[in-house]
Amino acid sequence: MTATLTTMAGGKPGDFVTVRHLRAAGTHREIGRALAAAAVEVHGTTAQPAPSAGPEVELARRRWFDRNYPLHAERAMGVADHFALDPDDVTVCFDWLGTFEVPAGCSVAWYPGTATKRGHGLLSRNFDFPTATFTQLLGLPSLAGERPLAAEARQALLLAKHYYFFTPCHYVVADRHGDAFVWEHSPRRNQEIIVPAAEGGLVCTNHLLHRWPDPSELPADDGPIGTAALTYRRWRTLDEGRRISPVLDDTDIREQFASVAFRAPVAEARTFWHALYDMDESSVELSFFVRDESGESIYTEPARLSVGA
Repeated sequence: MTATLTTMAGGKPGDFVTVRHLRAAGTHREIGRALAAAAVEVHGTTAQPAPSAGPEVELARRRWFDRNYPLHAERAMGVADHFALDPDDVTVCFDWLGTFEVPAGCSVAWYPGTATKRGHGLLSRNFDFPTATFTQLLGLPSLAGERPLAAEARQALLLAKHYYFFTPCHYVVADRHGDAFVWEHSPRRNQEIIVPAAEGGLVCTNHLLHRWPDPSELPADDGPIGTAALTYRRWRTLDEGRRISPVLDDTDIREQFASVAFRAPVAEARTFWHALYDMDESSVELSFFVRDESGESIYTEPARLSVGA
């Protein structure tokens, strides 16, 4: 078992965030122990398993993970090991450490290889978060192993029983072959809906796409600021941006996402990071918000991570 914890961004006096990169190798249970140890090292006693919603619900959740995400189930057992708790104790959740309870928002756009100068499929994302109540953001283990095609993901999503532990979301799924879709539920969660990508890509912010098949009918959203506010305006801006040219380069995409980011002088929210995923290279370039300075939000230069590197 090996584990290294390094700082990728921030961490200096005056910086709003500290971004750490944990690399762990071993069995998935050992990786779970390393994740818990790193969380405690950084966040101290606030990194503790959260109480479950009840024994019956938690038991169903664990059976769900055993069937649909066994790697995650193994890592959760490693978290229990680190805290010297019984892995079969269903009064606590071993896949959730901390007190993070405030909804986040984001803007996402998918560009197929035919629409980028790289010739690679690219997925761009802003992660937005309220700054006034932020305490900590703890990452959960990402799925290792094979990366299925979007067509296979459709079937997997349709076959799986869904639940949400924190807040309901909709998801962009894309593969390196140019196939992409948005997966979402109806407002009452009694329908599962697949929204296919249009020619040239797709855009997804914080409203349900299937409710507005005609984008010209999107309502105005000039209400109070917040991470899910301005969802229609952000969608319109990014959708218009992807139509400016039949082929966009990385700079074009970054500039478009900067134009919808929550930056100074906006109050009470910031875009904490921007990510540009390359489907062909299985890589991502990340730029993180670190501080506001002289009325400007300061971000790091993009840092590249890739699967297997």
